[in-house]
Amino acid sequence: MADLSRLGLLCTLAYRLVGMPWFDALCHALSTVSLGGFSTRNESLGYFDSAPIELVGGVFSVLAAINFTLFFVAVSRRSLKPLLRNPELRFFLLILSIIVAIVVIELYRSGMYGLKDALVHGFFLTSSMMTDNGLATADYAKTPTNAILLLLGASFFGGCVGSTCGGIKALRFLIMYKVSRHEVNQLVHPNAIFTIKVGDASVHDRVLRSVWSFFFLYVLFSCLFVWALNLMGYDMMTAFATVAACINNMGLGFGETAAGFGTLSDPAKWLMCAAMLLGRLEIYPILILCSRTFWRF
Repeated sequence: MADLSRLGLLCTLAYRLVGMPWFDALCHALSTVSLGGFSTRNESLGYFDSAPIELVGGVFSVLAAINFTLFFVAVSRRSLKPLLRNPELRFFLLILSIIVAIVVIELYRSGMYGLKDALVHGFFLTSSMMTDNGLATADYAKTPTNAILLLLGASFFGGCVGSTCGGIKALRFLIMYKVSRHEVNQLVHPNAIFTIKVGDASVHDRVLRSVWSFFFLYVLFSCLFVWALNLMGYDMMTAFATVAACINNMGLGFGETAAGFGTLSDPAKWLMCAAMLLGRLEIYPILILCSRTFWRF
């Protein structure tokens, strides 16, 4: 809690130093560090039309997506080694860097921005959507379709476990990657014995089953929600973007929901409320509550 408070204070000061008024700086710092995405302005950070403010928002969104336990260990040991040696954090930053690079290239290729603005907007949009923060610039909906699809996919990736971000989380993707690599190695060397490790820790079979089960359920419910919205008359882009915004608790819509979710019908809103609950509680608690076995004992 103390580390989160320090991060919020630093974010407030950073926003103020780049020109944001004190009240807006405090409110946006709380929103940024909690990855909530709310703003005191209808245009979100786009109201300020400031590259330094976008950079501050992007940097602190990334910091807020890191496991808070790592901050505590780093502060208590007065060393950055716990952060630098953490395999999940390194994997998260690697994927973030790759997506930022692709989005920057797409923005620059589209002719919307010069190289400098493409770098700023690309970094901010990626960090905001991948960490499921949801802060936005005024013209984010004009982003090229290729970049939008990539960013919506990145919102499912999320940040690190132990943070406030939504999505499936980097650690689960890292484990699934290692399992896939293990299967390939096992096919090449069928008699060899391989151990799946994350850092120095071996990953037990129960954890592997849990990760793949969660991934399957997350994708399944996402597809069902997209299909349901499409049946209600929304185009696939709007349906996919709306479900990504809700189940990942990211908040930024595209297509018909780019300007907000007020245009959704009442049944669609109820459906997206269910998506938000499933995503925020990571599915299993809701399924347990709906199980007759749970209420029987």
